Amino acid sequence: MLSGPSEIRCVVDSASELSESNEDDNLDASTLFATGRPDLSVVSLSAPSPFHSTSEAVFVVENIGETAYREVDYGFTQNLAGGGASLGGGAIAFLDVGESSEQRVSSWQCVFSSGDGQLIVRVGDEAIPEIDDANNERSRSVRFQMSGDFCP
Repeated sequence: MLSGPSEIRCVVDSASELSESNEDDNLDASTLFATGRPDLSVVSLSAPSPFHSTSEAVFVVENIGETAYREVDYGFTQNLAGGGASLGGGAIAFLDVGESSEQRVSSWQCVFSSGDGQLIVRVGDEAIPEIDDANNERSRSVRFQMSGDFCP
């Protein structure tokens, strides 16, 4: 879908088959502004390994779509052999078409597991249709080493 103005026309009795007192009102036109869809892409994710409770993860998300995206939610997940756990997230207020944003995150929710696994960042909202949802996630292999005082 292309963004921008589009004219929509409605014509009745185009062949003038009906006798009317006013033949000048058989056409109406209106201009609509069509918007495309956004497309968020996580272009990079960096994090140290071992990954500690005070470690900083940095990711870059870019809107490569056809329209802006408001309230870009993001979340981090710890994925180990035994399952996954949410590490928290946040939001980016606005990403215009072609705009990118670097996010630095070092405040994490409680995690109960240590070991080799994946640090995953996911951006966007499943309820907002995008051109390609497959590029909304990126992962990095890390060794999670959480200190005993990390969990309250």
